Amino acid sequence: MTSSTIRIRGRGLLSAALLLAAVPAAAQTGGIDVCVVGEQGQSLPGVTVTLSSDRQLSPAVAELTAEDGCVSFPVLRVGGGYQVEVSLTGFATRRYQELRVRSGQTFVQQVALTPRMTERVEVTGRVAVVDLERTGNATRFDSTFIENLPLPGRFYQNILTLAPGVLDRDGDGNPNVHGSRERNFRALVDGVANTDPLTGEWLSLLNTDAIEEMEIISTGAGVEYGRASGGFARIIQKQGSNDFEGLFSFIWRSSKLDGGASGDVVTSPESDSFEWYQPAIQLSGPIVKDRLWFRLAHEWISREDPIATLSGLVTTTRRQAIASDQLTWQVSPRNKLAFALQLDPTTIENFGVSSRVSPASSQRIRRDGPSYIINWTAPISPRLLVESTVAYQDLERGFEPMVEGQENRCAVFGELDGFFLPFNTARCFDVNTGLVSGTHNEIWDDRRQRFTVRSNATWFTRDLFGFSHRLKFGITSENERYFRSLIRLPSVTFEVERVGFQQKGITFARVSAPPGAANSATGNSWGLYVEDQLKPVQNLSITLGFRYDREEIFSRGQEALSPEAEAEEFETTLLSFPSANAAAVLARSFTGFPNILQFQRELAATSGAIPGLLPLGPTAIQSAFWRRHRRTDDIAIVNDNLSPRIAVAWDPWSDGKTKISATLGRYYDKIFLAVPLIDLEPPVSELEFISFESQPPGPNQGRFVNAGLNGGLSPTVGISTVNRNLRTPYQTELTFGFEREIARETSVGLTYIRRRYRDQIQDIDINHVVADKGRCLVTGAVGFPTVALSPGEGQTYTDPYTGEIITDTDPGIGDGIIDDCTGEVFQTGGVLGPEFEAPDGLPDLYILNPGWGEILEVGNYNATDYEAYVLEVVRRLYNGWQLAGSYTWSEALGNAEDFDQILGNERNLFQQERGFLAHDQTHVVKVNAMKLTRWGLQLGGVLRWESGLPFSVIRSRATIWARSPLLQGTGDTSRDFRFRYPSGFRNDERNPSFWTLDVRLAKELRFDERVNMQVTLEAFNLLDDKTLQVEDRIDETVGGRRRFGRQFQVGMRLGF
Repeated sequence: MTSSTIRIRGRGLLSAALLLAAVPAAAQTGGIDVCVVGEQGQSLPGVTVTLSSDRQLSPAVAELTAEDGCVSFPVLRVGGGYQVEVSLTGFATRRYQELRVRSGQTFVQQVALTPRMTERVEVTGRVAVVDLERTGNATRFDSTFIENLPLPGRFYQNILTLAPGVLDRDGDGNPNVHGSRERNFRALVDGVANTDPLTGEWLSLLNTDAIEEMEIISTGAGVEYGRASGGFARIIQKQGSNDFEGLFSFIWRSSKLDGGASGDVVTSPESDSFEWYQPAIQLSGPIVKDRLWFRLAHEWISREDPIATLSGLVTTTRRQAIASDQLTWQVSPRNKLAFALQLDPTTIENFGVSSRVSPASSQRIRRDGPSYIINWTAPISPRLLVESTVAYQDLERGFEPMVEGQENRCAVFGELDGFFLPFNTARCFDVNTGLVSGTHNEIWDDRRQRFTVRSNATWFTRDLFGFSHRLKFGITSENERYFRSLIRLPSVTFEVERVGFQQKGITFARVSAPPGAANSATGNSWGLYVEDQLKPVQNLSITLGFRYDREEIFSRGQEALSPEAEAEEFETTLLSFPSANAAAVLARSFTGFPNILQFQRELAATSGAIPGLLPLGPTAIQSAFWRRHRRTDDIAIVNDNLSPRIAVAWDPWSDGKTKISATLGRYYDKIFLAVPLIDLEPPVSELEFISFESQPPGPNQGRFVNAGLNGGLSPTVGISTVNRNLRTPYQTELTFGFEREIARETSVGLTYIRRRYRDQIQDIDINHVVADKGRCLVTGAVGFPTVALSPGEGQTYTDPYTGEIITDTDPGIGDGIIDDCTGEVFQTGGVLGPEFEAPDGLPDLYILNPGWGEILEVGNYNATDYEAYVLEVVRRLYNGWQLAGSYTWSEALGNAEDFDQILGNERNLFQQERGFLAHDQTHVVKVNAMKLTRWGLQLGGVLRWESGLPFSVIRSRATIWARSPLLQGTGDTSRDFRFRYPSGFRNDERNPSFWTLDVRLAKELRFDERVNMQVTLEAFNLLDDKTLQVEDRIDETVGGRRRFGRQFQVGMRLGF
């Protein structure tokens, strides 16, 4: 895409922003109903009810009660400080203060008037426990509940997992929600997405003290929610008021508090040391009373996070500042503007350390950049609210190795000739030990930008077509841009093979040429939606919604390849014309790399060698003269997605205490910008070297020393590409629910959830296939033919390896049996003897286009099926205590957890790879509770029991690619690693279940009416559970970590 195109799109979006600012943003609304009765309980019509807000959330408005004695203010901005005054001539006036409106809930204020000429001020009323207007499952956390629950670091990402069906198995803040992938979750902060345009994961941290309310919507989301198929979080931040308020807080965690929490993994006392300091301050108040307010929320974090790996305790360090500032201007009684600035400059060290990756092989990450948000709120009336948002996010990130020039513990290169020295410090995975050493191989700097415009109108009418309607209309637009400068250094895989009584080292070097690339991608999305929540009768609510999304993805790219079609053309031509020249047909049929000689030179430069040391194989030389070569072809993916949604809620006894509900809807996700960039990755070649153990004396005694390249560059290049018909992933959701109020402010509910995730994105190798190409031959040395054309249908022959008599059942070149004629390479006469090929017990993988290696194409190849039952008990804050408890049974079956895993690279393994997903957790119990006592003591706790997550046992093997008899002398004779599941199934093993108990104890000290202090003590994993959580077992090595033991966090909060 040219820069002029980007400028044109930018001007178009600016024009759209100005247009949308004048139309109805995604408002989060609730309501207040006031019902007035007399002394005998009779309804009183004609009573004047005046609604106002001391925070200017709504202009003052007066309404008269209807025949049933009630008046509704159904569309109000979420927040506190509402006031209601009820007056009627001859009766005492009633005033109700500090009423709070919550999203999606209607607060019902019952008023009894008495004929006394006195005035009373009260705060009473309640929100219905079972609400017909609430569709789907949502878990709400207000500021009081958040403050009193034990949360490590007080980050909003840690709140997400308290909701049923939400799991964060690796603790990175990106949750799996009811079977979804981590990238399928979307958090909205004041109406703006907090998701990374590149990865789809979370973008920025927030100051938790600035959160007014947080809602986690796990199922049944309304049409205003889009571009995610897993779940949503809606976060509303506090604004200033006419009262000056301040809050200073401090959190401290330390290894000095934890004792032996690290268990048996600590290798030295020094490695057990870590500290965490987190001061924060929040100030808010008026600049001009009733017109202009401010809120400043700043937090500073210096933390060291201990990770209990299998080999010892390591820490990641984080230095971060979080700023969340807002200025609110009451332009007129019915128009309010809020200007917000978000910042979170961050530096993270030792990023990516694990049981396999040491700190020296990890990364350092830098992150900075502002987010600007403007919200316009227009409460036209208590029945019509319009809210619009314009936001711009511009973040910069940098990734670099923690240690440059760190030597790996694999083979030694350049000892004698000085060539291939970069491989000594390359990031190396040792297959035999399962450990990673050397310098991380990626360095990049990037910018991630998003321009957002949203507008929403909510309108309530009591009598349209004979019944009430709550209508939502909205439009949303997001323009996302990504720019990256990348350097990708070599990485290697090392394995030691035993040949007789001797050992030989094999190094597979993966080299990008050229190593650097500068590229960009742009995405545009537009959404239109409408929803009508109607009540044909008082005890039945029907919600009908429709959402339309248009998604556009643009970037530069390379021509998509079709190796299967080309191979079919080649074979058909040769079989149809046996006398044809095979080399000529090859040159006409296949697409080659555009400049193979230039690639060879760049490859040699990156590898620290000369081109002569990287000889081209015969196919690579021939490909320079093929008629077709890969060309530039920009990516332009456009998808139009329609999302119908319906929800029904019924109160069978019309008593406001029971709800039977059902929802059905489709939720489209997004194509994040990392996907098109795959097409722009530098081309890669894999080089195979052999090495032998160095004998004493010498500086490399006991190390394996490189003895030279094993073969040439044939084929030369491995690439990744994007299917140009890529569709937006989606899921179809069906839920049935039952909810019943069992006590005051307490309800119990049961929900069945079924989700079908389709068009999930995954990359697969489209250049290698399992096939029947003929009959096996006993091979000579490596590179000689291993398969010959079959004798013909009905003919018989003797299998040279098994001695079995085989009858040919295939009318073509095959014999009716999937081939296993090669794969294993063995030697005779010791490590210096000749190499031969033999069957390895695995189906042979045939190369299709011999001019290329792996061609990994990203497409819609995956699907996931999910089912769950969720039992919930919820008690809202009443008599000083609050509780949210749940039990979830679930099953998630699918092909892969992410789009770029090794899974899918072998298409013949699809059947084995479909199984339990790594985040499938069969049983989960969660109990979140808090208690406020009259003595200023506050207690909070989180109790969880979770069944273990699944993991795979994997066997790896370096195998040689098979060559079709029609391609003899042209195919790849190098080797690569293939993976197998010994049981025939992925994720067929389970970790043990475990308990988690976190508690929080706070003591409040009040100095006067305006100043109070709270001292807190929080304990995490109080039961000191140190269960080993295995992630995988590859050959004889185990990857995973132990749960860190009991930890403490002390804090102080000073309010004034």
